[in-house]
Formats: sequence, C-alpha cells, structure tokens
Amino acid sequence: MHLETLRQLRSDLPVSVTVLIEGEEEIGSPTLPALLAEYAGRLEADVVIALDSLNADVGSPSVTTSLRGLLNVILTVRTSDRAAHSGVFGGVVPDAVGALVQVLASLADSDGDAAIAGLSHGTGAGAPPSVDSLRAASGLLDGVAVLGTGSLAERLWYRPAVTVTGIGAPEPHGAANALAPTANASISLRLAPEEDPRRALELLLAHVEAHVPWGSHATVDVVSMGRGWRADADAATMRAASASLARAFGRPAAEIGVGGGIPFIASYLEAFPGAEAVITAIQDPQSRAHAADESVSIDALFAATRAQIDLVRTLGRAHSSIRTG
Repeated sequence: MHLETLRQLRSDLPVSVTVLIEGEEEIGSPTLPALLAEYAGRLEADVVIALDSLNADVGSPSVTTSLRGLLNVILTVRTSDRAAHSGVFGGVVPDAVGALVQVLASLADSDGDAAIAGLSHGTGAGAPPSVDSLRAASGLLDGVAVLGTGSLAERLWYRPAVTVTGIGAPEPHGAANALAPTANASISLRLAPEEDPRRALELLLAHVEAHVPWGSHATVDVVSMGRGWRADADAATMRAASASLARAFGRPAAEIGVGGGIPFIASYLEAFPGAEAVITAIQDPQSRAHAADESVSIDALFAATRAQIDLVRTLGRAHSSIRTG
C-alpha cells in the first residue's frame, strides 16, 4: 500500500515522506528506540501511518483506536538434575512436567480470565464482532466455550489475556518411564492499553513464585515486550482517515480496538510525542493472520490503497509535512 501510494502520487506528492521498514515487530521491536534516537532528524514526523491492524469484516474498513500491550516469556521449571525412573521414584520425587502444568493452570481462572493479581483491566467502547462470527473466524469447535467475563469488546481489546503458546517436554509417543527433570513453556500475555509491561512482568514473577509447587525451581526469561496504545478519538487525522476509508470502501469506517500489539507505535510516539498515529488495515477476520494460509482480500487491498492516497492528499492540505512509516 505504501509503495503503490508513492507510485500513484509520484511528482504530485503533496507532503514530504519517509518510509520506515521495521522488521522486528513480531519480536517486540527491541532495537527500534535506539534507531529512532539515532536518526531522529530523518524520522520525526507530524503523522505516522501504519496499516498492521484488522478490518471489522471483509469489505468493512476500520480505524484502530487502541492496541493491547504484550509480554512474551519462557517459563522453565526444574525439579532434579537428572531424569529418574518413574517406578522407583514416582510418588516421592516430583516431575517437572507436572509442576509446570500446575503453574500454567494457575494463570487463568475457571472462566478463562487472566488470574495474575494486579494486572490492569482497561475499559472502552467499540463494536466487536458477534460471537457467531468470532467462532467462525477462529475455527472454534462446536461446544467449545467462548472465554472470559465482561463485554466482548473488553475481553478482546482492553483486558489482559494469557495464552500458553508452546510447551517443551518429552514427546508423548515413545516417552520413557521417567520423571522429567526440566520442562518449559512459552507464555503470551496481552495487556491493557495503558499497562506498563515491566510492571506486568513483576506481577507475573510474583505469581509464578506463589504458585510453583513442591519447591520446584522456576525461571522466567523475557522474549519480547511492548506497550499498548490508545488514540485520541478527537484527533483531526483520525477523522480524516475515517473519511478517506469511507469514500474508498463505500461504507462508513468502524472504530475498533485491537487485541494484538504493535510495539512500533508506542515506541515512535514516545520518541516523538508531538506526532499523531493513524492505524488502518487490509487484513480482516478471514485473513487467518499467522496461519500457513494467511491472505488478504484483493478488493480490500485496492480500496485501502485508494483510501491511503486520499488521506495523504487530505493531509497535504492540512500539514506542511508528513512522514509515512
């Protein structure tokens, strides 16, 4: 979209533009703050446009008004310095897999809400997808419950959520009759937009210490973290983006929160607090993001590009400069 916008406007580009290609978003953008500081003179902008968000539905444009933060860690539990025979020592010597499972089970309550004491619970409005469309988009099996309490918007966009994204333990097929001395798991925490991820880490560490059983040794290693973000709903650039999307798609743009995080946004605005952020999208609930067959609607791709061209022209009439990242 950025490339085609530049191609279409060419010599008629009404603003100054810098394209920032940031390749660390999926790991929390750890080196971005230093990059922004080093090249501040080239990267400072009035507006930053990013499009790594989600449309409400196929052909239904959206402007993102909030993002959750993130904290990804690996939890490792150790019980022994070697594997031990489960028949000889079982019932007396604890196994690391069993200890790990108990800690993981403690991270959420019976409703599926995050059970880590002290995490911030954000609030907000917006029109979330229906439960039926959510079930269809996620591939949820018949009879499997939708988790959490509170409104669907709060659960998807503003409250913390905890997910176990991987477990490291002996493979079940062909596993030896032994007590595993070590086991680990990758854990993903989605945080309220205003939550400090470092504070969330301290709360997680306290929770693990309180819930690891049998005196087992537990360590938590941070993989990535990033702050969330909440837009100024009255910002002129947000209103301009909504109008451009409505013209390009032929229907009003929804204002939605997004449960995922884009650490780039918070890092950029921390470096340049005078900038405005506009977050739009080409993907939608049917895009299957992060799956092997992820894709985008071609019609949405063209419409979103037309909207961005229109937005840049609109901003050119209102701002002396804009850098698109």
